[in-house]
Formats: sequence, C-alpha cells, structure tokens
Amino acid sequence: MLPDIITMNSTIELIDLDRDESETLTLVYPDEASSAEGKLSILSPLGSELLGRRVGESVTLHLLQRETRKRVQKVAFQPERVGAFNL
Repeated sequence: MLPDIITMNSTIELIDLDRDESETLTLVYPDEASSAEGKLSILSPLGSELLGRRVGESVTLHLLQRETRKRVQKVAFQPERVGAFNL
C-alpha cells in the first residue's frame, strides 16, 4: 500500500478549505466512531469520501444545504505502513 493513501484506521489531517482550519481524524468502523475522540465512521458521508484518497486530494460534500470542501493534508498514521494488519 502506498503510504499516502487513506485506509481503515488511518489517522489523517484535513484542511477545511473554506475556513482554513485543520482537524485530525481517524477513519474507523461505525461501532468505534466518536466525534469527541476524533474517530470518524467509514459510513459517514465524509468517511466514505475519504477512503482511498491520497494526500493532496480534495473532497466536496453537500451537507445540510451547505457545501463543505476539505483537502487531505497528511496521513499521520497508516496501519499497513507499520505492519499492523489486525486492527
């Protein structure tokens, strides 16, 4: 797996292109999701858009009558990169 691709259990830094703010999230299965802990469900609109994306790519979501644009700034942790295949 290339190190700049978002996979399950990857921790990523996103930039909100409209507000110029960053956030760090970990892509997880629904039963592990917790906004307080920065754990984003793969089944959420943003989570499903991020899986398989690469650093530098952007996503645009239409949520609650509003458009949100985010760019993948960094993959801080990717399980495959460190041989953690059983997370």
